[in-house]
Amino acid sequence: MAKKAASGAPKRVRKPAVRVTENSVQAHLGKAERMRLHLEAQPKVPIMIPLTPGEVTGSTESVILNGYRLNIRKGEYVHVPEQVARVIMESQQQTAQAIENYFLMNSEGKSKAMRQKETTN
Repeated sequence: MAKKAASGAPKRVRKPAVRVTENSVQAHLGKAERMRLHLEAQPKVPIMIPLTPGEVTGSTESVILNGYRLNIRKGEYVHVPEQVARVIMESQQQTAQAIENYFLMNSEGKSKAMRQKETTN
């Protein structure tokens, strides 16, 4: 109930002003939702993730950034945010490097450098 002023009229109670900014709204959002908004603001670029042998059309690759999950169709060009494209590119480069390293090893599973080290000891 409002207090009455000396004149008998109810006294107005001032509420503190609340300033709502984009940052204050985002602070209340979850990490995944903030990432979704961040990705939506980025320019989109076309990419294609190739199907691996044995995969059927319609297969997807999952990319998870700060809890926000994107399922990207494989075997066709799709438009994704730049940051997602970079993550996919780095992943493909790491996979290619791992495959190259695998084939550089002999049947014993040892690289040329490891074999040389064993012969010098």
